[in-house]
Order: sequence, then structure tokens, then C-alpha cells
Amino acid sequence: MYKQIDILYRGESEFVEEQIIDPWNLWVFRISLDGDIEIEQHADGHRFNTEVNANRTSDKWKVDIEAEVTLEQENFEVDDETVTDNRRENEFEAIVVRSLSDHWSVGGGTSARSSTYNNYDLQLELMGAIEYNLFPYFESSRKQLLFMYMAGLNIHDYTEVTIYDKSSESLLSHSLNISLEFNQPWGEIRTSLEGSSFLHDLSKNRLEMYSNIEVNLFKGFSLNLNAEYSMIRDQLNLPGGGASRDDILLQRREIATDFEFEFSIGISYTFGSLSNNVVNPRFGF
Repeated sequence: MYKQIDILYRGESEFVEEQIIDPWNLWVFRISLDGDIEIEQHADGHRFNTEVNANRTSDKWKVDIEAEVTLEQENFEVDDETVTDNRRENEFEAIVVRSLSDHWSVGGGTSARSSTYNNYDLQLELMGAIEYNLFPYFESSRKQLLFMYMAGLNIHDYTEVTIYDKSSESLLSHSLNISLEFNQPWGEIRTSLEGSSFLHDLSKNRLEMYSNIEVNLFKGFSLNLNAEYSMIRDQLNLPGGGASRDDILLQRREIATDFEFEFSIGISYTFGSLSNNVVNPRFGF
């Protein structure tokens, strides 16, 4: 019916690209709280843990900073007397990662820790690492298989002289970590295997297996389940005087062991930049 239609527009054509302003500058912050209470007829205790994390992610760079404080208290009734034990642990970690290709990354970081239980006035680590992902990183939203090798310097300042007659020492160490991760709309599952040793004596080593399940409850809130098993051969930090009966009963200090198993449950809330849609899973965070 109509052989030709002409549409004419008289006026100026102008296309304006809207620039999104991110007040957080790609930073994302995470605050986590968890705890437990145990009550028996002649004993009770509680534990509280808080963790603050700051992360900035771009295509080429990643920065992650984390601080954690754990407080524990236990009370025991012994011969009509109440004995109380308080324990505190502080940790700080920072890491920077540079993307090299679709499969390779390099990075470095530092961590500092103090713990009355582990006999550390200061445990300082300065590490460098390289990582290879079997799958291209752009598939990380669904799956990834990571291999990370790490090596560096460990500086230990002990609260008490150790079983090796050391009040402080500087050691070189290295580790290899293999991590497998699957992501689903409801959350994610992650498991890893890591072996480490001190370079001056390879018999001082450790093997750790870790699994994590994170379930998305609603916007920003998640339920976290964690389990970890360790085979331990590297307890250089044990006090030379050994542990007394009260130390063992009150768990005041670390004692010699060949293995360790941990399980925890908690919730977390994530907030920050809504404009940061960059996917960069390098170095496992």
C-alpha cells in the first residue's frame, strides 16, 4: 500500500553519556560477627569474634585489608572456688595482587598477629606469591581451580622461651595451596588443600584441609559454615616450660598435637560500592 516512507527530523541530535559517580571508589567493606556460649554444671564459657574487611577490586589490581579480634572467657568451679581464664587474639593482614593474564597473577602481602594462647608477642610474615588458574579467570563466576605457591620471611617474637630455646627467630618458609570453588545463585562452596614447611627443616611442616559453605539469606546477609582439619608438625612456638595441669584444663596455651579440627557457624553483612561490578577472583578473594 505504501511504497515509500520518509521520516525527517529537523533539530539537533545530541547523545549524552551518563557518568556514574561511585562515592566508594570501588571499595567494598564487610563486617562479620559470630560467637558461642557453653554452659555446664560446674563450668561455663563464651567466645566473641569480630572481623572487619576492606577490599578494592579493579581489572588489574586487587587490595585486601583485614583485621580480626577474638575474645574468650571460661569459668570453672574447683573446690568451691571459681577460676576464670581470659584469652585474646589480634590479627591483621594486607595483600596486593597484580593480574598478568587470563591464567596468571602475582602478589605480595604482610600479616601480623599476637596471641597469648600461641605464645606470640608478635608473629610477622612478609610473603610473595604466584598463582595459576586452570580455568580462565572470566569463568570464575561459575568455577575455578587455583594453584598458588607462596614463599617469604617469618619473624617470631615469643612470649616465653620455646622448646627449641628460642626467644625470637627469623625463618624462611614456603607453601602450596590448591583451591576449588563453585558458585551458585543460592551461595557458594569452596574447598582447599594446603601444604607448608620451613625451609631450614622440611620436617617442620603442616597439611591443612578447609571447606566453606556460604548461603545467601537476603540482600547483604549470608550464613557461613566452615570446617577445617590440620595435620601439624611445625609447632616451633611451644613454650619450653611445657604446659601445667591448669594450663591444659583452662586452655591457656597451645600444647603439642598431631592434628586439629575446627567447625564454626556465623553470619555476615556486606555493604559498600554498588557500582563495582568488576570480577577479579585472583588469590582467592
